[in-house]
Amino acid sequence: MNVNISAPVVGHYYDPGLMQWTGTGTYTVSSDDDIPADDASLGLSVVHTDERGEPEKRWTVLRMHGLLVDPYIVESRIDDLLDGLSQDYSHFAPLFGGDNRFHPDLDEIIEGMNSSAVLIDRVYMAETWRGRGGVGRLLISRILRLFTESAGVVATHPFPIELLKERDDQTGLTEHPRFEEELAKVRRTWESLGFERYTPQCWVMDPAMRTHMDSVAGLEKTLFAET
Repeated sequence: MNVNISAPVVGHYYDPGLMQWTGTGTYTVSSDDDIPADDASLGLSVVHTDERGEPEKRWTVLRMHGLLVDPYIVESRIDDLLDGLSQDYSHFAPLFGGDNRFHPDLDEIIEGMNSSAVLIDRVYMAETWRGRGGVGRLLISRILRLFTESAGVVATHPFPIELLKERDDQTGLTEHPRFEEELAKVRRTWESLGFERYTPQCWVMDPAMRTHMDSVAGLEKTLFAET
């Protein structure tokens, strides 16, 4: 598995203090290995050429995206900017006060001195890789490790995204018969990575604290013991 993160050179067009980012986890199979004929459930696949000029196939196992908020560069009120971006991002507005600093309530539960915030908007996992003992959680932690060293907080909005595909326009998503069950699963996933509830919609993790690192270390130990 390989992980990477990409972001534009400049900030979001709304404000230079907002940087959109995308992280991916990929699985590569060379021409020397057996490649499944029907691989749609493994994720989005693309054929590449390796350093020897041989074809290889690469699957995107996990894809996540969000915003990096830098209060030192931002030109407008952060909470207003988030409210204006989308309903999803508005869930993160309570992280900040009107002075573009972390809200005092948030300061009470994080220890880091850094002021930037990593907001995770969406995480998509290919179907075949789900329920594999934590592969998705490990990939998320690896992606976050690439760029959260200077972050004071990482935040996400736990939500069963896959149920969007099953939405009933007559009853609405919140009436989905498995909504509460799937929501509880998603929340347990983030909790196992050291995230805790800040508001009903927003969960946070302080990358400076041992909780996340210990959670990932335990996950690695379990996964590697099974290989």
